[in-house]
Amino acid sequence: MKQFILTSWLCLCLLNGLNAQITVVGYKIYREQFILLKEKKIDLKEVVIQAEGKRYLEQKLDRTVINVEASLSHAGSSVLDVLGNLPGVEVSDNQMSLKGQSGTAVYIDGRPSYLSGKDLYTYLGSLSASAIAQIELIPNPPAKYGAGGTAGIINIKTKRETGTGFNVNLTISYGQGRYGKTTGNLGVNYRKEKLNVFGNIGYDVTDNFFQVERLRTFYPEEIQRYTLQQYNFETSRKRSFNYKAGLDYEVGTKTNLGLIVNGFSNQYHERGLYRIQFLNAENSLDSILKTTSTLEKQTRNTSLNIYLKHLLDKSGAEFNVNLDYLAYNDQSKQHSEGLTYNPGQIIVSRDDLGSENPFDAKIYSASSDIDYPLRGGLKLSGGLQSIYSLRNSKGHYVSRYSDQEEYNSFNYKEHIDAAFFSLQKEFKRFSFQAGLRFEQTSTSFLQQHHLTEVSSSVSGNYGNFFPTVYLSYKMDSSDRHLFILSAGKRITRPDYEDLNPSVFFFDRYYSNQGNPLIVPAFSNMADLSYTYRGQFTMGLSYTQIRNKITSYYLQKGNSLVNTTVNLDRAVLMNMYVTTSVRLKSWWLSTLNLSIQESKYKASNEDTHQLCTFTVNGSQQFKIEKDWTAEISGSYRTRISYGQGIYSPIGRLNLALSRGFYRNLFNLTLSARDLLYSWNIKRDIVFKDAVFRSSNQNDTRQINLTLTAKIGRLKNKKTHQNGIQSEEKRVSAN
Repeated sequence: MKQFILTSWLCLCLLNGLNAQITVVGYKIYREQFILLKEKKIDLKEVVIQAEGKRYLEQKLDRTVINVEASLSHAGSSVLDVLGNLPGVEVSDNQMSLKGQSGTAVYIDGRPSYLSGKDLYTYLGSLSASAIAQIELIPNPPAKYGAGGTAGIINIKTKRETGTGFNVNLTISYGQGRYGKTTGNLGVNYRKEKLNVFGNIGYDVTDNFFQVERLRTFYPEEIQRYTLQQYNFETSRKRSFNYKAGLDYEVGTKTNLGLIVNGFSNQYHERGLYRIQFLNAENSLDSILKTTSTLEKQTRNTSLNIYLKHLLDKSGAEFNVNLDYLAYNDQSKQHSEGLTYNPGQIIVSRDDLGSENPFDAKIYSASSDIDYPLRGGLKLSGGLQSIYSLRNSKGHYVSRYSDQEEYNSFNYKEHIDAAFFSLQKEFKRFSFQAGLRFEQTSTSFLQQHHLTEVSSSVSGNYGNFFPTVYLSYKMDSSDRHLFILSAGKRITRPDYEDLNPSVFFFDRYYSNQGNPLIVPAFSNMADLSYTYRGQFTMGLSYTQIRNKITSYYLQKGNSLVNTTVNLDRAVLMNMYVTTSVRLKSWWLSTLNLSIQESKYKASNEDTHQLCTFTVNGSQQFKIEKDWTAEISGSYRTRISYGQGIYSPIGRLNLALSRGFYRNLFNLTLSARDLLYSWNIKRDIVFKDAVFRSSNQNDTRQINLTLTAKIGRLKNKKTHQNGIQSEEKRVSAN
């Protein structure tokens, strides 16, 4: 708590002309005065910023907008790399959090991605940052968005040029770390009169490695203490291809029809070498297990969106209809073979495991909404939505040496009906937006251990209201001082992999298993922020989560089982500061600071209570007319996720860019994780064991990226569309 108070004071010191004083019992009083740039200088420099293009970061009423193109260090990187450097976003160890809490829903162009876990990471890792225009961080989404995701929504907006004529955007990049990485992205747009046709194609070929060191020490009362020292080294190759194609057609002056098709395909090959040493109570070698493994995985994802937009009258009233369909398929095959040696290097046993885990999902959605201006500047919005999803998996496990064979099948159905409305009004200095959303959810699943034997069947039906409110107040007519208060309620429904009780084996000492008894988690949040001239924002947020869904490790004999549980409660308090100031005509500084105190309470004990400090930002420099440089990076102290305590982590990025021919061509040289410091370390303490791990992969990359823009853009016209619905919850394993 002392760390939280101290850092909160430091954040407050950034206010203009603030006289700060801190007093701690037993220590000398400390005073200081902090002064920002004078207002006259800021006014002049704001003009320079606008003339050079969009800012990297923009604060709005209900979200933070990141303009991806404004950062040089993102050149040649993936969307997953970009997310890891955003303010308040944490990406590590197949987890994503916003403002310190997991359960973040990921949307693509205002539509839910329907992916989670490794599948979501695979997709975002293959999507080039050059295809992205903006990323929106929405901790408390308005009522028109689905209520899923206790940590809010991250909305990724792809580029969409709608200028007259034919326009092309091309990006080619090559990166080199320990292994090579090649990416490319081509975006095209053609508009003539009432027809607009657009498309995007991207590919990614990445070689990587994954190095893991684990130490498990067991000391149960029933048996003698022993230790497992594990070293894993995996090499992989990923070949992915994604595309987007669509068209808009103006049926009349008031009606637009559109069609968008998205696709994603990924081929993944992995080979692993694993070594486990067993040490007895005297820390002497007892035996060694050496395992080799191969994994082949093929993933396909196709989605279709048909939309209609109709202007009802000249007042701006608008009616929208969206129909969506998504088909997802994953085919994976894995084979591992292990040899156990005694201390004299003599083979004492053999075992192997072959598995096939096909998975498919189909999701159907229909929605309609209306925006209707009323008298007195009041605006009414409302809509209806229905989502139906089917998810199926079939597992087959066989061991050649033990002559054991097992089948399991898991079928899951979910149906969500939703309705929402909201009101908003702007006065001279005061504005408000209030909304209410209702979602009725019904679920059912059926598990079979064998093709003819029914193992278990569970169903559920529940409905919930989700209110949201935003209040803003301008202290003066020039918008220099702006206060915003927001509050809302959200839900995180269990992912498919959270519920699936089937066991997925990594080796005979480690497995993953879902929990069909998991219930949804609900969060209530409030946020108060102050913004000065759009350049400086500071705020305080409070979130309380009931039935927090989290990963949990259990010890079963010599084995470790990763499953999912509900924690009774999680409480997170977060203070943050964001600045984006042009210090000189050639120097733009962006800085984000946050201090968070988190507390997780389980049914039987307090799991963790920890204070975490995070800082990230960038410094952009205009060297000459066509030369630009950037230094960016991030650092985080220890953080808690459920059982796990993650060690401090940070990275440094550099970039240098040169524009050619009126900046229609651009060449960028960038270095990510230059100090090779992005090493994820985690400690988990059990009742009778301690588990420590260290993960390292090919994060240090040198990238050379060429970007070309061809064509004329004028008379831009944009169309916002998309289903506003559930979050990413399709995953096999």
